[in-house]
Amino acid sequence: VSPDASEWPIDGPEIGRGHACLWGAVACVLAHKQAESFAWQDATLSDSWFGAAFTIFLESNEGTMAGRALQEWAESRRLLGDEEGANILFLGATCIFMLIGNQQRLSLVANRPSESGPVAMDSSFFLNRPATSQESQALSSVLGARNTHKFFKAVG
Repeated sequence: VSPDASEWPIDGPEIGRGHACLWGAVACVLAHKQAESFAWQDATLSDSWFGAAFTIFLESNEGTMAGRALQEWAESRRLLGDEEGANILFLGATCIFMLIGNQQRLSLVANRPSESGPVAMDSSFFLNRPATSQESQALSSVLGARNTHKFFKAVG
């Protein structure tokens, strides 16, 4: 939660803190540390970390990252089997991407509630390489990817 300020010198320490919270949330999800309900407040669980990341990005006028935090949060709720919570969070991400005019992310997120299961593509995060342009156009989250779902199920 307190990253090295020199790690993201362009963004500044507050944005770095938002990134740290977002990745902390992803790590909690992969370790199966999620609340039964996304309204549950426990600072050791992923939902609190996603909420902190969202708030930091929103207050820092980082709309794309705020929407991405909601999108990853929605995918985390889906991994847990909470479709209702996921749909609420997908709607929030959709609204943010619409408001900031990010059409690429908007089109990806707007369709996710009607899709079942993971996106039929692997996340480059687990492949230890940057995403290709094709991957970036089809998948805009780590937790929504096919290989993430396999990992999550194998660990749990």
